[in-house]
Amino acid sequence: MKDMVRRYACSFALAGCLAAPALAAPPCNAPDPAALRSTWQAFRGAALAGDAEQAAQFHKFPLKLLPPMQGPRPMLISRKVFVHNYRALFQRHPDGQEIGLFAAMKAGSGNEAIPKIHFDAQRCALSAPVSVADYDFTYDQKRGWLIEAIEYGGDFDTAKVFDSDKIVN
Repeated sequence: MKDMVRRYACSFALAGCLAAPALAAPPCNAPDPAALRSTWQAFRGAALAGDAEQAAQFHKFPLKLLPPMQGPRPMLISRKVFVHNYRALFQRHPDGQEIGLFAAMKAGSGNEAIPKIHFDAQRCALSAPVSVADYDFTYDQKRGWLIEAIEYGGDFDTAKVFDSDKIVN
């Protein structure tokens, strides 16, 4: 009986070793700075056009809207809230005041500086987010460059007052 159990155990172990290469992780590719530039420009085009669905494709959810200083917790925005409240979050507050991010994007050239990318090949991940203007990008091996957080600045408190982080009808 013990010999039979050992044979089965060895068979399973051998099968696992033979199958291991097929289950190996996909190769780790360092992100391309040129791809970040093209992602930034495509996102910028969607944002300036006010296309919430298209702009959402460039974000990782929940999206963090960061306060202007340490202390308050970031607002976490789901994809559904992002699309529903896009205008109030990224163009004009419900009181008609233009969002600072939108004004800055309109004033920008589209050729904002792309900083040096620090990539840890052993972890297959960025060492830190990459900031372009007020937008913090991360890199996903499958989806590419994604905005994970936005320095929301002076609009943070106004967005909280108007409950822009929720769907309110």
